[in-house]
Amino acid sequence: MEKIPEILNNPINPSFNLAEMEIYNLKEALELIELEKLSFSIFVIWQCAISNLQRRVETFNIETFLNTNKNRELYNKSASSLKERWQNINEYEIIEFCEKSSIITKVSAHIIRTLYWMKFSTENEKIFTKNEIFSLLYLLEQNLFLSKFKIDKRENVLESSTEFKRRKEDENNEIKNATTHQELVLKNGMREFQNTLLTNNKNDTLLTAYI
Repeated sequence: MEKIPEILNNPINPSFNLAEMEIYNLKEALELIELEKLSFSIFVIWQCAISNLQRRVETFNIETFLNTNKNRELYNKSASSLKERWQNINEYEIIEFCEKSSIITKVSAHIIRTLYWMKFSTENEKIFTKNEIFSLLYLLEQNLFLSKFKIDKRENVLESSTEFKRRKEDENNEIKNATTHQELVLKNGMREFQNTLLTNNKNDTLLTAYI
């Protein structure tokens, strides 16, 4: 008798770091496996895994991902749902970024790539067995879902009592709230210098990028 992985038996366990839709995916996967619809279960498990990766990238720092992606405009920042934000982004690129940025381990990346290719080999229901799928889920459980979400510590973020939302559409990218007198003086000086350049009809794009 096959041993069902804990993540299928109890996906609501908070230790697994699953979102509501991911929990639903795993419940659906178990039902499909019990119905011997193994190829369909692979697709559902994949949806769960890629959703988890997408959330990890957004938690880590979405700008870091976009700055390394030549098709950054395909990420829909204004969308309210995870699926809508990521629907135009190549899934394999997400795996590559997560591995290179150490969001997941190399072992995790290898397992997820295996799942990625498995979903393209589902024409024959007999190509996979229950034990193989359970083994894959156990590996995902141990190497992905039980792993903590990471934050990009390379970013120096200014903290203050008032939260400021950075406006991406603002060409000048206003400097965030400064906490010291020296920073305030520097900010004012830079703005005055920019105004001088604008008055003289000069276009200093390098300076503008930092103001």
